[in-house]
Amino acid sequence: MELKVAVLIPAFSAQATIERTLLSVPDQPWIQIIVFDDGSKPALQINTSFQHAQLTLLRNPVNQGVSSAMLQASQHLADPVEYMIELDADDQLVAGALEAMVALLDINSELDLAWGDLIIRGQQDYLRRYGNYFDAWLVRIKNCISCSTLMRRSAWLKAGANWGDQRLQYHDWFMWLSFARINAQGGHIGQPALIYNSSLGGLHLSRRDKAKERHALTLSAFSDLKPATMLISSSAPWLLKVSLLLASIAPVGSFRRAKLQGVVLALLWSKDWVSFKGRLKEVFS
Repeated sequence: MELKVAVLIPAFSAQATIERTLLSVPDQPWIQIIVFDDGSKPALQINTSFQHAQLTLLRNPVNQGVSSAMLQASQHLADPVEYMIELDADDQLVAGALEAMVALLDINSELDLAWGDLIIRGQQDYLRRYGNYFDAWLVRIKNCISCSTLMRRSAWLKAGANWGDQRLQYHDWFMWLSFARINAQGGHIGQPALIYNSSLGGLHLSRRDKAKERHALTLSAFSDLKPATMLISSSAPWLLKVSLLLASIAPVGSFRRAKLQGVVLALLWSKDWVSFKGRLKEVFS
């Protein structure tokens, strides 16, 4: 069986978590795993072995950032690979999720992306829900799907085959904006896909002081995406549109504003109180 899916794992100082991350990847002959050690000191060591999946460890001598690591890792994709997915070196795939994402894209040739929900593990575990469709206007307003989203390789190439070139850019949001530019389509697998290990109090705290700068730098590369034009053509429900627009002008600062937008999405997408309450705690943490 030839390779079909590439799992790209950028890693920096991830020795404590990399084995657990690798163990979450299915040991299947159609999977290529590329771990890119982005300048860890000491160098990353891998003890996990696979009987069927193909594992490659690459290394940068100096840390260059996630965007650079992902771009360099993608240059080592095997020719037969049809799909690719990023997996951070401290997260885990949910059992069966990768297979479900592959099946969704196999069955629906018009879809370019497939994703699932995110399990947050920390002070209080909860499920972060995501929407069932990929909408360009919604992506322009908010980074609203998981970084561990399965991409059709041909669509990734059409979208520019890039993860941005600025250390402060949100590399995953850059990717989804690139897909918005080509009017990509996507779908939800109807189950959790990823486990994100973090205390709620520390979730993305390292981004707070740079949130406004990161947001501006990311959007600056997509000045051709006009929000008003995209709003008119958006298929998102009007309740969601109006709620997000109101959240976007709330006078609470860039970081809190982004969190507030997340709460709007949670309010409309969550199916239970625990899921919504978890998102709410992110805003006030």
